Amino acid sequence: MPTETRTSRLEKPVMETIRASAVHTSRHESSRKSFLNLPFEVLDAIMDEIAIHDMAVLARTSKDIKAYIEPRLYQNVYTRIRTPQDTNGLVNLLQSRPKILPIIQILVLDEYHPRHLRRLLAMSMPRLWRLLIQTKEGDE
Repeated sequence: MPTETRTSRLEKPVMETIRASAVHTSRHESSRKSFLNLPFEVLDAIMDEIAIHDMAVLARTSKDIKAYIEPRLYQNVYTRIRTPQDTNGLVNLLQSRPKILPIIQILVLDEYHPRHLRRLLAMSMPRLWRLLIQTKEGDE
């Protein structure tokens, strides 16, 4: 008489959870791979439609996506006066992440602060071709 394999009432939900998790993981991995395997023209078209903040969030999802998106995020850099994203904040970011320096092409500063500007210009930005300093009357 053949032996039947029976699962207890507790084992069945556990096995279903494991199967569901495996299916979810494989779907997630395949979707990630298909996204990264899209032609660059399609990826560029998608990136053109995504807001900068959403690109930054997307860049946090994987190292490969970050490597693709980060150059887009840091080609044009804008500072915002009286926020953590002011010129001093930018200097601190670039000192902590020097790999961003060769990406920057356009730099727009929302304030003129001589000390922070000197620190910023002392850094090597080989692709920088435009630097704009925006000041309002009385801010100089």
